[in-house]
Amino acid sequence: MRKIIFIIAIFISLIISLIIIADIISSNVSYKYEIEEAFNLDCIDKEFASNYLLAKIKCLKFFLLYIVISILLFASVLYKKKK
Repeated sequence: MRKIIFIIAIFISLIISLIIIADIISSNVSYKYEIEEAFNLDCIDKEFASNYLLAKIKCLKFFLLYIVISILLFASVLYKKKK
């Protein structure tokens, strides 16, 4: 039963990491095309938007690192249980 729980945790973590990677890519594209190469930014402050996207990217990278470490820990527990 514990093995199934660890496998489900790894599977859910992999799905979350794929969602985070997609959001990091989306945020990087938004930063490049909507902030760096913007022609008309009358409605928002460019510095505020830039800082927001950079902070979001940094937070997502940290969370991705946390998920990867948890996947490694789950996998190591599973591997040790098999021996």
